[in-house]
Amino acid sequence: MRLFSYLILVFLSGCLVQTQSIAPDDTSATTIDDWEFVTDGLENDLIRVDAVLFQATRIDPTYYDFRAHYRPNSPLTIQEWREELPDAHVIINANFFDVDHNVLGLLVSDGNRFGIPYRERGGTFWVSDDGIAISNNREINESPTGATQAIQAFPMLVQDSQPTYNNTNDTAISRRTIIAQDSQGHIILMVTAGFGLSLYDLSQYLPHAGLEIVSALNLDGGGSTMMYIAPSQTTIVSLDPVPAVLAVYPKNPD
Repeated sequence: MRLFSYLILVFLSGCLVQTQSIAPDDTSATTIDDWEFVTDGLENDLIRVDAVLFQATRIDPTYYDFRAHYRPNSPLTIQEWREELPDAHVIINANFFDVDHNVLGLLVSDGNRFGIPYRERGGTFWVSDDGIAISNNREINESPTGATQAIQAFPMLVQDSQPTYNNTNDTAISRRTIIAQDSQGHIILMVTAGFGLSLYDLSQYLPHAGLEIVSALNLDGGGSTMMYIAPSQTTIVSLDPVPAVLAVYPKNPD
């Protein structure tokens, strides 16, 4: 499907879902695992829940490395990030940021630390010599010592395969960017390019989506939501430039 047609479809999908809420045990929210092979370690899927479409990519860390990139006070569009990071197979927006385009929360890029870590709020995606994980900041206030890459945002949506965001009053609909980890250790990146879902509905949906999600973290969304998947030439453009992204690179052969 051409990008323009896809974006129009997703935009309309978002409009249709605004007044609908997903109950925690709503089996109609369950989707079929139908991943399409793109290249070794990388699969794509269009996941539909009710009238909302998520562009998703599932990444096997056996084949790929993850790096955070940050340009303080100098945000870029997805097209500019593609030019900045020509070797990346996937690019997605990361931390929230302030009006001066400084990241909120902690960001670690190649061992260099930026921002002020969240405490008792949100979660952290981190990479270290011990592996890759998504941690709840209520349990771990910072990325583990020795982390080489990390991004922080809020709220946590799923932990131990259970919904963790239970604010039923939060019904705001927005574009969403999500990073998740499944039971096999794969990293799943998901975006809704239209109006999307509320955070509450998203939290309730993800554990029942048939994706075996163990943990999931909401990243900056709204006008910041962006995604680029080079092997499949998939692009979701943001409304605003962003100063921080998470990029995914094929591992160098030993």
